[in-house]
Amino acid sequence: MYLPTLSFLSLKNSNVLNSSLFQSDTVDLQQTYFGSETTSNLTTNSISKKNKVIQILEEQLIELQNLDMDMSKKDASLNIYKNIFLSSMVKIQYKSKELAAVQEKVHNAKMLVLEQEMKMLLDAEELNNQDIILINDLHQQNK
Repeated sequence: MYLPTLSFLSLKNSNVLNSSLFQSDTVDLQQTYFGSETTSNLTTNSISKKNKVIQILEEQLIELQNLDMDMSKKDASLNIYKNIFLSSMVKIQYKSKELAAVQEKVHNAKMLVLEQEMKMLLDAEELNNQDIILINDLHQQNK
């Protein structure tokens, strides 16, 4: 029992375990134990799984790139609409200021017209009073 352990240690310390011959023996043992078809199926399955994962990751990357491009396009469109909306709002504000200025001018003109009408009414009343005085004076002179 002591000798096999010693021979295993001497085997372990040698390059036998790392040699290509030992590694091919390991493959032979795997094929013997699992069967050559099972071993190759395991390798094929792992490769196909890795390829599938790579394919899925590539598809997701493409989707993300497309999504990023779509978002860039949407951002650009949104900026265009914002600019149009903001310029429209500025125009509306400018037009409303112009409208307010025009409305103020119209209001001032109406007030001037009303003031002139009041002066004319006062002048007419003054003339009316003078006419009454003249009529009364004439009436007094004719008596």
